[in-house]
Formats: sequence, C-alpha cells, structure tokens
Amino acid sequence: MHSCSSDSESDVGKSPPRKKKVVRYEQKFIDSWLSDEKFSGWLAKSKKGNTYFYCSACDCDRKCGIQELTRHKNSSKHQANCKKIQKQPKLTSLFASTSKSQEPQQMAKVGEIKLACFIAEHNLAFNVASHLTNLIKSVCPDSKTAEYLSMSRTKARAIVVNVTGKTAEENLIKNLRENEFALLVDESTDKSTIKHLALIARLVNTNYEVEDKFLTVIPITDGSAKVLYQKTVEYFNEKEIPYKKNLLGFASDGANVMFGGNNSMITHLKNDIPNIFTMKCICHSFALCASHACEKLPRGLEDFCREVFNHIQNSPKRIGDYKTFQAFTNIREVTAIAFTATVHLLLTNHLGSCYSLLHERVKISLFNLTAKARIAHTSHTLSHVCVPCTCATAILR
Repeated sequence: MHSCSSDSESDVGKSPPRKKKVVRYEQKFIDSWLSDEKFSGWLAKSKKGNTYFYCSACDCDRKCGIQELTRHKNSSKHQANCKKIQKQPKLTSLFASTSKSQEPQQMAKVGEIKLACFIAEHNLAFNVASHLTNLIKSVCPDSKTAEYLSMSRTKARAIVVNVTGKTAEENLIKNLRENEFALLVDESTDKSTIKHLALIARLVNTNYEVEDKFLTVIPITDGSAKVLYQKTVEYFNEKEIPYKKNLLGFASDGANVMFGGNNSMITHLKNDIPNIFTMKCICHSFALCASHACEKLPRGLEDFCREVFNHIQNSPKRIGDYKTFQAFTNIREVTAIAFTATVHLLLTNHLGSCYSLLHERVKISLFNLTAKARIAHTSHTLSHVCVPCTCATAILR
C-alpha cells in the first residue's frame, strides 16, 4: 500500500510530454512547368509569391504542386474556360490576315517600279513594258505577286518621270544643298535644232566614293557665255542651292564660250567664286595635241588611212576578199573602221591591225618576185604613200 501511494505522488510532480511540431513543406514554382505540354497555354507565375501559380484561363491563383496542377487542369471549370478561349479569335490574327491579303498587291507595286527602272537603265523603249509584264506572268504562273502586275507604256513612263525621276532629283538637290560638289557642263543641239545646256554634278557619296550624277538639261536659245552663266545661276537659285559656298570645281570642253580668257562662262563664275578649280576636258585636249602633231606628218598618211576604209567598205566583194585574206594569212579577223578626226585616239589598236595587215600583204606580194622586181615594187609602193586617193588601191591591188 505504501509503495503504490509513493508512485502516484511521483507521477503527480512530473509535467506531461510535449507534442512534436509537424513541419509542412510548401512547393515552390518550377520554371520547367511552363514548357510542359500539359500546362502550356494557361500556366504562368503568380504575383502572390513563388509558392503560387496563376491560371490565365480561370484568372485565379492556386498553391503550387504537381498534384494541385493536375487536379486544377482536370476540373470542369478549367476545361470549360479553355474551350471558350480556343473559340475566341485573337486580335493579332485579324491584322495578320489583312496584311497577308495586301502583301501581293504591295509587292506588285514594288515590282512595277523595278521594271520601270530596268527599262530606263537599259535604254529600252517603253512599249516593252506590257510585253515584259506578260512574260513575267507566263514564266511565274504560280506567283501571286505576278498576278497583280499591270503596267503598259503609259504607266511605265509615268513611274520613271513622276516617281523615280522626281525622287532621284530631290535626293540629289538635297545633297547639293548640304555638301560640296563640282559641276560638269556641256552644250549640245538635238535633231530639232534646239540647244540644250547639260549640267552634271560630281560629288562624294556616304561611302566616300566619287559619283557623277545627271542634274538637269536647260533649253537655251542663245549660246553666248553670259546666257549660259545666267541660266545656270537661275537654276541654282530656283532649287535653293548655295553654289557660291558649295561649288568647288568646274569642268567643260575647251571651247571659247566655256574657257575663253575675256568673256566666257568661267570668267563669270570666277567673279562669284574666285578660288574655283577649273579643268578642261582631257579628251578634247589630247585630240587637239594629236591634231597639231599630225600636221607635221605627210598628208598622204592620213589620206592612206581614209582610203583603205573607203576602198574596202564600199564594196561587198572587197569585204569578202578582205575576210578571205585574213583567213588565208591566219591573222585575227578585224573590221575596218572609218578614220575620223574625233575618235582616232581610240583607234590605236585598229590602226596597228591595219599596219600589220598591210605589212603581211606586202610580204606575200614580194615573196614570189625576183630581187629586181622586189626593189621596183617597193619603190612603187613608197611613191604612192604620199599620193592621195591612190595609195590604198595601189597597195591592195
């Protein structure tokens, strides 16, 4: 009895045992869920914290967890909301369909401009425009852009004159207003006996490359130096181009109206721009040098070059004999070109070929002759070199 009472008294003095706290783990949002096909399209991160996920279909936030995600995905409310979203068209799809329907038409307009520029660049007749458009349609029957191509002679000319031409002129004038440039000038008379003053601007583009661009053609009635100067200055003032500030150089042919010492276009320009750089046309200067140098040569040489062409070119039979002779002598076939005073600097190779042909012809003609006959034939050839109109006939006979 005593032992039992003592045990009960000891139990009363002891405190009850404490319960262990259960630590609950909270799942955090995992970024790999976004790429999962089961949750794509509606799953997103929640603004409430990293332990929540956001459903864009139901517009609600839920606790994270793979089981919670699966349970919410399979719920009837979520599935009904997803079906409503799929049936609703997106605003961007409306714009995309409109742009796709207009894209071939817009591309066709760009193609028409490029075709018009191609015709102008290669100096083709505007009548080619309709045939070229039909050709592209027949070559590309499956192209939607080609179906909308529609351009004839009138439209091609209008594009070149009113679109590309105006745009190129505006860009060039803008560059001349802001940058320094040089001016190349020449006057000419067309078939209708109307004089024109052509202006070409030389400037440096953004890639630091020198370009020559056509500026304008000014019709004139008087070709005097004062009129040419006034027409040029009027054009610069009309386009608001500060030529006194930006014009650095002037180039033209060596005519007196352009480079005369007392009254010329350059003297009037130097009154406005004293330090302007001037240069005559190099080709015209070389032509004058060559012309004066040829005056020291015998007249028969120039007449010989002219008569060789006239003797061969005016007879179909002689042209055939000329080709047969070139094939027989196994030399490169060349075409006889007329000798003129303006382009003879470009005919160095052709004159050398004519000399080689003449040399071969003399060698063949002297091959079967005796020594005495060769001397006589050579003397006869040299004597006709200085005689006009007979040297070519005598040598090629």
